[in-house]
Amino acid sequence: MQQDSNPPNNNHTPTAFIRESLEGLGIKKDFTLEVYAENGFSVLNRMINILNRRRIRIKKILATELDEDYRKGFASFVLHTTTEQLLRTRPQIEKLIEVERTVLIENEPLKIKIK
Repeated sequence: MQQDSNPPNNNHTPTAFIRESLEGLGIKKDFTLEVYAENGFSVLNRMINILNRRRIRIKKILATELDEDYRKGFASFVLHTTTEQLLRTRPQIEKLIEVERTVLIENEPLKIKIK
């Protein structure tokens, strides 16, 4: 029995196959989501509920009111999730009436300055 010296013509190399399978799974990584909003009652609670409903892991939360205006606040979340899931969730947080804007930072650790 003679073996064929040429392997079958596959378009998938091992690295391409691994890359495609990982993209399908959605690799989870850390993101920092900064939210600027009114400093109102239960705003932070509603943001956390949106993240919890989508099973996004919240690693850290930092919330404070802004020094310039006590009626406005700032919350920073360190989240562990996939890019696709966060891109679908971010507009839901921006739809809250009290939220002014959100900033998404990928793979950046949360830095806290204490005065």
